[in-house]
Amino acid sequence: MGYCSCFSLSAKPMTQELYQKIDAELQLYTCYFEQDGIENGVGHWCNQDDTWYSCRADMIQLSRTFPDVYFQLYVEGEDHNDDWRAFFKDGKYQVNYAERVYEPLIPDDFMDGAASEEVQEDEDIIRAERQSACRTALYHCLRVILGREENEFPWDSKLMDAAKTACEDFLTEKGFSVPSLEQLCSGGQVPARTAGNEDVVSTHIDGGR
Repeated sequence: MGYCSCFSLSAKPMTQELYQKIDAELQLYTCYFEQDGIENGVGHWCNQDDTWYSCRADMIQLSRTFPDVYFQLYVEGEDHNDDWRAFFKDGKYQVNYAERVYEPLIPDDFMDGAASEEVQEDEDIIRAERQSACRTALYHCLRVILGREENEFPWDSKLMDAAKTACEDFLTEKGFSVPSLEQLCSGGQVPARTAGNEDVVSTHIDGGR
């Protein structure tokens, strides 16, 4: 049967007429793509089980055929930890491979095995997930910068708090509005940038692997 993967494709900006044209082109590459509709100006397709070995070359060609459309392709391979995504625009592309990281071991967070788990409110769950995501990203960022393995870089709450504060201060200085945990948990909208410094950060696609 070959090596199968699941593909999820999105494209923008999108109109109904353009959506049908792109769909017709996709069917020339593989007949297993299914339409998943248009939402907020973004077109979606899915392909749940396919051996689309030429996906990268086909998507490069598709982006050349529709040079004003920005394509995002997400791929989940059948092998363990074989997930990646790719972005395409006018014949250029970039590939990002997924990397699995574990939450850091925090000795103070050990729980009593005999204790019953408390039922958490939705806001508490969101708060815990946000905190976990932040400290995991920060811990592994510092560890990689220092060139350390996990067993060489034990968790230090004071160090992490200081690093988080330094990151927040840096972002604020560069014109970003850093939301509080309460704002994130309440779902409130926070401006991405404050006035000024609009030219600090720019992103673009320039080749790939």
